[in-house]
Amino acid sequence: MRKFLLLILLSVFTFGFSQNRYSAFGHNGIFGIVDKTNLAEFLEPTYQRVDFFFTDYLAMKKDNQVDFYSKSNTEKFSLTDQEQDEIKLNNRNYYHYQDANASYLIPDLVAEKIKLPKKYKAIVEHKASLFGSLENSFDIIDFKNHKVSKSIKSIYYHAGTFNNKLNSKTEDLIVFYGNATIEVYDGQQKLLKVYKSNEKSKETVFKIICKDFEYVPTPEMVYRADVADPDWASESLQNRTKIWLSKDKRKYFSIAGRCEIHYADGKNWISIQSYSQQQTFQFEVDFENKKFIIPQKYIDKLDLKFD
Repeated sequence: MRKFLLLILLSVFTFGFSQNRYSAFGHNGIFGIVDKTNLAEFLEPTYQRVDFFFTDYLAMKKDNQVDFYSKSNTEKFSLTDQEQDEIKLNNRNYYHYQDANASYLIPDLVAEKIKLPKKYKAIVEHKASLFGSLENSFDIIDFKNHKVSKSIKSIYYHAGTFNNKLNSKTEDLIVFYGNATIEVYDGQQKLLKVYKSNEKSKETVFKIICKDFEYVPTPEMVYRADVADPDWASESLQNRTKIWLSKDKRKYFSIAGRCEIHYADGKNWISIQSYSQQQTFQFEVDFENKKFIIPQKYIDKLDLKFD
């Protein structure tokens, strides 16, 4: 029985570890991949940056091209990042990517990515629907089944609050314009009225429809950036530099010589500029397992130690 339990615990540990076998690291601001099981360099640094939003894949970027590498095996696929703001649906953030044929919405778990019906220039969310922008039209996509529910000939759109004089209500409406018509829809995408005009100026469009729908300006949101405490602190002691987490001084390590430390994206990631090596290194520090997640050759070069 005891032997059986040990086998179960070992299998659970192995499975959990294999889920995150690979991790990114950086050398001189260029990023590669390290095998965490033996700290061997799985992929030498060639990428410009790492997107840490995703939890099950490493998103390695060159310009807007992204190679997704599974953290648990050698699986890889590539997409183009449309570099849009996040799309929030059902309290979950998604980002817009493309391949040669289609658009994708990808959440924090890449394995749960959503393939959309077409390849769109841009995608925006509106309540329970998505607007997919094509060359001269918009597809309205039902997020529940990922199918196109309506296509509208238009170049631009505006979703906002209007005084609807047809029913004497203040409502959230959607105005599509810029092609042959101006079309006004309610929040359920029901067509309310069509105006024959190819006007492309939003202000002029509002003037054309104001006899029926008067635009109600809403105050612009003010965003406040909170200044967070630095993640890391350091102190030079003789021929070594001690580095610790600002929030927990019990978690520290040291490096040979003098260096500067800088903020790096990613949990417990650090960027170190070594004066003696005249190089920079970016990597995760795993305090729980006392490991530096960077190829062993760099650990030796920097003489990284948990003191």
